[in-house]
Amino acid sequence: MEGIVVRRVIPSDNSCLFNAVGYVMDHDKHKAPELRQVIAATVASDPAKYSEAFLGKPNEVYCAWILDSEKWGGAIELSILADYYGREIAAYDIQTTRCDLYGQVSIRNMFS
Repeated sequence: MEGIVVRRVIPSDNSCLFNAVGYVMDHDKHKAPELRQVIAATVASDPAKYSEAFLGKPNEVYCAWILDSEKWGGAIELSILADYYGREIAAYDIQTTRCDLYGQVSIRNMFS
């Protein structure tokens, strides 16, 4: 399957990752508060998986931290959002052309 990459500019407001995902998945550039809630709920629901060692801070501290609109998202948040939407998310660095994939589907599950 072939496709094209289209660049859409999202305001750099510290919630740009969340708003970009919301725009692509739901055609809504103002999803950051809702998606931050999804991430906090996911992390809080599985403290064994989302441990201090994984998050870099205690689970409950991370949950409060990610709800702050001034905090940036990254790999952990993209991974959770890929699972939430049931889609693979490709994050491109337009300066280096590096692509990081989140939520990759395993071959076994791809055809089920």
